[in-house]
Amino acid sequence: MVRGTDDDADRTHAVARDGSRLPQGQFPKYRLFDGVCRFQNAASENVPCDLFLLSWTITVGGSPPVNYNKETTKRLVDSLADLRAQLRSNENGHGKIINLLYTDISQQTRAADVALVRNGLVR
Repeated sequence: MVRGTDDDADRTHAVARDGSRLPQGQFPKYRLFDGVCRFQNAASENVPCDLFLLSWTITVGGSPPVNYNKETTKRLVDSLADLRAQLRSNENGHGKIINLLYTDISQQTRAADVALVRNGLVR
């Protein structure tokens, strides 16, 4: 979920504008995010996109096991801290931030804390 070295398994949607396959993992995709949507408009023009959705979800057999997801979501805090240390800021190399966060569960996981810190509302 965090890092991957292979192409994304989603054959339908995991394709960049140039037709290349996107990598697995949320952080490799975030590093590639440059503020332009993957798809062009009807006039074949690039469309600005300033939102990056970090999807931190695990689903097994169609239903997410709550206790397992709680521990995984708790690791989000440490994983984002590691990423920030690697990037030396909240931004990726293109000046973009993770501004949407999607998790399976938020109770007792600190997901809301992550959102507040990432948006500069608390330190």
